[in-house]
Amino acid sequence: MGYIKRDMESKILSAQDKIEKLVIHEGVTSIGKNTFYGCSNLKELTVPISLSLINSNDRTASPFKNCTGITNVVLTKGTGVGYNYTYDNSMYTPFYFSKGNNINVTIEEGVKSIGTYMFRGCSGLKKLTLPSTLQKIDEYAFGYTGIEYVEFPDELLTIGNCA
Repeated sequence: MGYIKRDMESKILSAQDKIEKLVIHEGVTSIGKNTFYGCSNLKELTVPISLSLINSNDRTASPFKNCTGITNVVLTKGTGVGYNYTYDNSMYTPFYFSKGNNINVTIEEGVKSIGTYMFRGCSGLKKLTLPSTLQKIDEYAFGYTGIEYVEFPDELLTIGNCA
């Protein structure tokens, strides 16, 4: 339950050049490798912050590989806890292949933590306002970004190393 199945992957691949906006709802818990491969016209992406995009040990098989046009990302509550990427799998973040774009990120109320490496390398991310419900930012969450301004909420309790 909560996984995008192979039959859906083939339908997505046949329409990959037409997809401009994608909303992945709260019930989806993981996405298979290369599911949205080459959706270069994808501009807007809405996903739960807790979504696991890793379904393979193959570093060349990111679900959003070659989705280079993403400029607007909305991270919804999900479980409220951000997925923890690692240095080795940070290329699986939904917007990794658009990391040089000027990306607008909205994190919705209800999100309690931002996972490790969530925005790593997103040089196009300049400004981010965090939700008032945020309590924890894990290590390296904003490592190697272009962030110039962040507004921290009053409820924030923990900021990890090199966050």
